[in-house]
Amino acid sequence: NAKKVCMDTVWNPEYLSSPLNYAHFLLAQVYPIIVFLVENKDLESNDMIEIAIDSRSRHWDSQLIDILLPWNTTIRPACDSLGEHAVISVPHLSFCTEKYWERAHILGAYLRARYHLIVPKVPAALIVIREDNTSRNWDVDGLLSACEDQEWIANWLSAGVNIICTSWTRFTSISTVAWTVGLASVFIAGHGAGLANIVFLRPQAQVIELDAVNHTNHNRQFYGLLAQDLGLNYTKIWVDANGHRLADLRPLSNCTDRRSDGSHIAGQSAEELTAAGILPYNTPAAINRNELDFLVARALISEN
Repeated sequence: NAKKVCMDTVWNPEYLSSPLNYAHFLLAQVYPIIVFLVENKDLESNDMIEIAIDSRSRHWDSQLIDILLPWNTTIRPACDSLGEHAVISVPHLSFCTEKYWERAHILGAYLRARYHLIVPKVPAALIVIREDNTSRNWDVDGLLSACEDQEWIANWLSAGVNIICTSWTRFTSISTVAWTVGLASVFIAGHGAGLANIVFLRPQAQVIELDAVNHTNHNRQFYGLLAQDLGLNYTKIWVDANGHRLADLRPLSNCTDRRSDGSHIAGQSAEELTAAGILPYNTPAAINRNELDFLVARALISEN
């Protein structure tokens, strides 16, 4: 008898602008599924599992089956095709609540065991860059030019540090993503779905999230909450359009699923997302080479 699970998840706001929405797949589907399965004491390896997932996310089927490889998994198109089943519910704006991230360490431990990730022998800084053919229209300038500078990469290698520059698409196997991220002592990326991959880092690794200083009131700080429960050392770095790192001591706050009167924010209209503290990402941001060198060096020192 197969264990039957309905994945009942409301699409996070960024799905509207990014239909592939990798962060939603990994953090609003894979994460709660893994926690459910790991904590289900009746399940054993090789047991059969049937999971029903919204058809809009079916382009991630092969990655999900790979992640769930210890079990014999079948993906169904609709919950009503399952018969009697369990339900995993991820309500609207779950990313905006601290409680949602409290079991992320279960996902991290599972993925490290699933992909046999070990502590890297050589310090490595992983820089995530955006694919030019993606629909995303915001990124931090300066990362791509650094990654294209072979002399810069060679200089770091001569100092005993491996600089790994990478980007992923929907066609990248999840094992490739896991093994690449698993090599990193330091993970550097602009705010965006690529940061979801910090779930493959080992505890105590360094995470540097770059963001435009004018976005300090945008409240998309859930990657910091994720990093905290994964046992990672997380730093949010604010930069301006000229590539300079700026000090900003205002406390970080995450988005919210509630209005000031305590009522639940149910939809994704512009007014509702503003009430949640989720505002458009449209301010230019850049990091110059000196600042990037400083961040890599400081992170490696902290890591050691």
